[in-house]
Amino acid sequence: MEILDHLDKLKIFIAVAQRGSISAASQELALTQPAITRAIQTLENAAGYPLFTRNRSGMQLTQGGQILFETAGRVLKEVSDATLRGAHVRTEMAGTFTIGTYESLAEYLWPDFLLKVQKDYPLINLSIRTDSQRSHLEELNNGTLDLLVDAEPRHRQNLAMWPLYTDRFSFYATKAATELNPETAKNLTLLYVRNAFDEDNVTIESHLKSAGYQFQQEYTFDSFTTVKRMAEKGLGIAVLPQRLADKEGKLKLIKAKGFKEGFGHHGIFATVSPHRENDRRIKTVVNLLRKQLS
Repeated sequence: MEILDHLDKLKIFIAVAQRGSISAASQELALTQPAITRAIQTLENAAGYPLFTRNRSGMQLTQGGQILFETAGRVLKEVSDATLRGAHVRTEMAGTFTIGTYESLAEYLWPDFLLKVQKDYPLINLSIRTDSQRSHLEELNNGTLDLLVDAEPRHRQNLAMWPLYTDRFSFYATKAATELNPETAKNLTLLYVRNAFDEDNVTIESHLKSAGYQFQQEYTFDSFTTVKRMAEKGLGIAVLPQRLADKEGKLKLIKAKGFKEGFGHHGIFATVSPHRENDRRIKTVVNLLRKQLS
């Protein structure tokens, strides 16, 4: 008995590895916890070594489990993709695609893009997943994701990256105001993502401090989408990527002393694993993204 005899259980193995617990995988897959436990035990018996270490904090992959994890997602994904492509052998743009991204970008890019793909390439089964950057990179490496689209990725060894477009940060609010400056800022509330950074790895917080800005009150969030929603409610002045802020036209650009045309170049990139770099379908999707963002 070997792993190849139990390919149907790899989906369970991947869910446990990603979620870190039997209970979380049980909820995701709508299976009982004993059923998941039996599946993992069967895979471990077939492999001949433990796939997980079990402790109070949950289930963690062993070194052997990590090797299987890096391959398992790709195997299942490619089988699903091949099945769809095999049913439509006369067209190149057929198959399953999963793209990882982040919430703020998802709001203003993906709705129009998905409509475009559905119209022009109906045989592409495209899905979008928002998650943490760490989870996305794991899924890209194990083949669960075909493509990752995110902002200012740091150097990623052994991964191919293509620039899609460059944005900048600016100040926005629901009402037009006189020019913002360090003096007037002392009486205002700021909404921003503190640790967001530009192509030079300079955070928004560092840009503001360098220009002498100190606001009366600051609210910090993990998502630009949350910042935008708070600003639309009139809760303060927001620092946002220009394209996100301009999407619906509800917020007005605030001119700020020291930041004439905005600040901090903020690049959006498409990242793919090396074995998919020359896939024509991947290149077509990336070119569609560029056109959508141009």
